[in-house]
Amino acid sequence: MILAMSNLSLALYPLVTVLVLAGGWALVVAVQRSALKRGVDKARRLAGEGRFDEMTKLMVSRGKSEMAAKLLTEHGEEERAAAVLVAAGSYVEAARVIAATGANERAAELFQRGGDLSSAGACYLAGGSYDEAIRLLRQCGELPVAARFVEQRGRHDLALKLQMELGNYVLASSLALEHLKERKQLKMVADTFVEQEQLEAAVPLLLKGHFFLDAGRALDRLGKTDKAIEAFLHQNHYEEAANLLARTGRHREAAEYFLKGGSFARTIQELLIAGEVLAAARLHRRSGDHVQALDILSKIGMESGDYKTAQVMAAAIEEENHRLDHAAVRLQELLKVIGHSTENLELVYRVVDLLLQVGRKSDAIACLERTKRAGATAPDIDEQLMQLREAPDRLFEPDHEHDATAPAHRPGRLRGNTTTVGFPRSERYTLKRKLARGGHGILFLVEDQKLNRDVVLKLLHSESLPSDLARKYFFREARTAARLNHPGIVQVFDYGEIETRPYLAMEFVEGLNLIELQESLKNQIPFHRCLSICMQLCEALTHAHEHTIIHRDIKMENVMVTTKWQTKLLDFGLAKALNENPDRSLFIIGTPFYMSPEQIVGDSLDLRTDIYSAGILMYRLFTGRLPFEEGEVLTHHRFTQPPDPREYMPQLPRLLAETILTCIKKDRDERFDSAALVAQRLSQISPGAPP
Repeated sequence: MILAMSNLSLALYPLVTVLVLAGGWALVVAVQRSALKRGVDKARRLAGEGRFDEMTKLMVSRGKSEMAAKLLTEHGEEERAAAVLVAAGSYVEAARVIAATGANERAAELFQRGGDLSSAGACYLAGGSYDEAIRLLRQCGELPVAARFVEQRGRHDLALKLQMELGNYVLASSLALEHLKERKQLKMVADTFVEQEQLEAAVPLLLKGHFFLDAGRALDRLGKTDKAIEAFLHQNHYEEAANLLARTGRHREAAEYFLKGGSFARTIQELLIAGEVLAAARLHRRSGDHVQALDILSKIGMESGDYKTAQVMAAAIEEENHRLDHAAVRLQELLKVIGHSTENLELVYRVVDLLLQVGRKSDAIACLERTKRAGATAPDIDEQLMQLREAPDRLFEPDHEHDATAPAHRPGRLRGNTTTVGFPRSERYTLKRKLARGGHGILFLVEDQKLNRDVVLKLLHSESLPSDLARKYFFREARTAARLNHPGIVQVFDYGEIETRPYLAMEFVEGLNLIELQESLKNQIPFHRCLSICMQLCEALTHAHEHTIIHRDIKMENVMVTTKWQTKLLDFGLAKALNENPDRSLFIIGTPFYMSPEQIVGDSLDLRTDIYSAGILMYRLFTGRLPFEEGEVLTHHRFTQPPDPREYMPQLPRLLAETILTCIKKDRDERFDSAALVAQRLSQISPGAPP
């Protein structure tokens, strides 16, 4: 029994021991907690009494540095608290204490020592030390935080830089678009985007900075063709737009912009690719390259719907070059194809008239007889046949009486100038004689029965105004021109249609145009006469401009000089009307050798375009040559500086040369802004200046 009890005691001993020990530890813990509480209470009392050093020493000695720091912080002693934490190696906790005081730089340093780079970067950001902050945040992969922060702080430049570094190009582009103002800055950022192939982000910046050429190229690379073309055209980069149009198969449009860009050869090339053969020929004709125009027209066969138009145009070109026999042959060949019918009577009369001019009276009669046999109905065919058969041959010789003051073979003088062939029946106008002919029509001297005076009737060929719109335009311009009443402007008395052919009735001027005058005097027009002509021309332009009328085609051929040396300007508005044709988008109103840069590119025109053309006219009148006579004339007018007139005529007064050169400045804002100012400058030049 005793042994059993002993054995039981031995078995229970470990359990008893554990229970005793557990109770002891609990007692120890309780004692420690009590001591800690007393220590904390004491520390709180010491802190409350301001005895911070004692409190700190007490808590640190007991290994409670964080508690000491907490108590110090509660009593506003953040610096002491941080020092305690630093001493204990708790840098991050110390940094948090300091950060709460706003000492961001010191807090950042402590965070760095504690290895918390993210918080260090945030403190540097808050303290404005952006470079250091970005360096740290870059290390820990938190640049987006920096980007957002600096943007909120208004540092858009840094935000832009960071977003670009992060590859957030859309955000970067948006920032740049909103906040960058200087063109240089916009271009720099856009160029970076382009280098990174971020074209979508670059385009808005390039457009805002008005870098339309670069924007167009970027849009082209993005495949946004129409927007690229729009950008190119916004800043008159015509050749870039034209190249893009050509590359995408829009050859007709490409031709238009190659022309505006001054690339004449490419214009023709694109027109021919587009099948616009007539347009190409018209353009060669306007540029004065009649050989090329005729060559192109010769390739249009009889099977083409454009054959008639091509042949008529070719005949007009021959007439303009005074090859009347060639013109007659072309129209005769055309009539063989289309017939001598009533609807072709105008062409028949043109053939007859041409044949008479070259002395082929019998062929002219045969043409009329063939027309009569073909059944053409016209009340005057029999009458004209009778007139031609009975007329003596001398009727068709040159009219020396009216050529007495002109060169022997002055351009435009007609043979057979008393015949009525080609002159339509009119109750108001009675034919006296023909005066001249050209590609657009014929000039007649007629008697106006209504006003009982002689006037010049300018009868246009039907193809000169091929559409109803063109005719409407012509009559509007004629009505406008009729408002002008000035001694230096040929007066328009009347306008309308005779037998469906448009006409202008104008003042009859006995004299020569400036080309004819130069030829007749072998380029030796006296200096004082040239000066007077130019001053009178400027006075006439001043009157027109005061009535808001622009001539648009000032050239030597449109300035007449009477036998009394009075200057007369003619054909107001006619150039604009004659260019209202099926290819009008390709045509520039004016004569290429005299055209202003703004006319060439199709800009809106004001009176300064007339001043430019008048300057070119003066250049030619005083030097005997044009400033640009060879090569790409249109390109020269846009980009090439003209030579000083004194290079060709050294004795010209300096003031005259400067006046001419000011008139023909490329930038119209640099020209004289009125013809009156030009006249005033010319009036300061002595008429006897050059030897």
